[in-house]
Parts: sequence; structure tokens; C-alpha cells
Amino acid sequence: MDKQQIIFPSEEEKEKSISFIVAKGMPKPHRFFRELYTMFQAVGFRGMFFGVGDSIFLAVLCTIFSLCGSVLLMYKSENGIVISLFLVSPFLYGIVQAMTTWKDWMTGVYEQKMVCRYTLRQVNTLRMLFFGGISVVLCIGGSMVLSIAAQNCVIFLRYLGIAFTALVLFAVLDLSVRWYCKTLFGNFLAPFFWLVLGIFMLHTSEWVASVLMGLPVVVFWIFVAGGAVVYVRMLYHWYFIKREGAFSYVVN
Repeated sequence: MDKQQIIFPSEEEKEKSISFIVAKGMPKPHRFFRELYTMFQAVGFRGMFFGVGDSIFLAVLCTIFSLCGSVLLMYKSENGIVISLFLVSPFLYGIVQAMTTWKDWMTGVYEQKMVCRYTLRQVNTLRMLFFGGISVVLCIGGSMVLSIAAQNCVIFLRYLGIAFTALVLFAVLDLSVRWYCKTLFGNFLAPFFWLVLGIFMLHTSEWVASVLMGLPVVVFWIFVAGGAVVYVRMLYHWYFIKREGAFSYVVN
């Protein structure tokens, strides 16, 4: 027993062990788009839209009807072109969020989805980006059609800037309202505010149209760039919001 020797690890081995323990114990830094990609791989399209397919279908139908109504408004008034473009651009984005949230509340699965591995708030982040991308495509297509109808390709950038400005403005407004009012009523405040804004714009159509057509195009694109940065930052905090305990998930 006296001749046995205890072999201690070398300093290099100690440093490697300490580095390994620290690397495993420390939480990994949040990478927003990496987390979204990981969640999308886990839930897929079926999980992202599970149980809300009918709501999305109705939202698409309402968007089609709103586009038809806006076309009629355009023909009645020259000012109606830019006003309709501004008001309708975020329509699909907003109505999908409202109708899917309403469906989850009415079916009684909102609380259950808020305590899953990926909460409803996190899944909604994917939905926001998905339908935001579709809305961007619709804005590009609508602006292109309007510029061709006006036989003025130069005005395309102005129409596109107006459409993107409306979309970013509504997206930031919607997230802000949801952040400070985490109730069922809060999910419909942004569409309500947008409706009030639409009524105001229609009553002052000449002045609003002159402002939208008179502002330099670069102003719209600066606003779009700044709004997009704000929106992504808000989505980041929305996705990684911390709640203590399951009760907070159920209540909020």
C-alpha cells in the first residue's frame, strides 16, 4: 500500500476538463434564425398550421374580397389608388393573425399550446414571418400591376414603397399591442386601429393622397428599412420572452 502512487492529472488535462465543463454548463447564446430553423424542422408545415387551416382559408377569401373592393374604389376615385394600396397591403398578414388566434381561443387549446415545448407564441413567430413573406410578394405584384395600369414604370418604386411602409407599420403596431396587452382583446386592437385609420384616410382622401404622392420616394424606403429592423428586434424579444412557471403561460 505504501508503494502505490496516485497519478494526478496534468495541468493541461485539468484545463481541458474545466473548459469542457464550462462549455457544457454555460447556456448557448440565442441565435434567432437558427432557433426558428430548428423549430421549423421539429414542427414542419403541418405543425405550424395544425388546427387552423379553416381560419387561414377564410382569411384568404376575405383578402380576395378586400382586393376586389379596393379595385372598385380605385375606379371611383384617383385618390383611391394610393389609399387602397396603403390600407390593403397588410390585410392578409393582419387577418391571419386575428383569425388563427380567435380559433385557438374558441376551441380552448390556447392554454395547452402555451405550455408545449414550442409555445403558441413561438409558433406564431413562424406564422408571422411566413405570411409576412407572402404579403411582400402581394405588395410587389400589386404595385407592379398598378404601375402598368398607369403606364408609368417610374411610379412603381413609389407604389412599392407605400405598400411596404403600410405592411411594416401594421406589423410593428400589431406586435406592440400584443406585447402590452396579452389578452384575447389585445389580438384585435391592431386591426381595430387600422380600421379607424382607414376611415380617417377615406374622409381626408385628397389630403392623404397628396401627402403620399408628394413625399420623396426615399422617405418611404428609409422608413421601411428602419421599420424592418425594429420588427425583427421585436420578434426576437417576442420569441425569447421569459415566463416563470406554467401558470404564467396559462394566464398570459
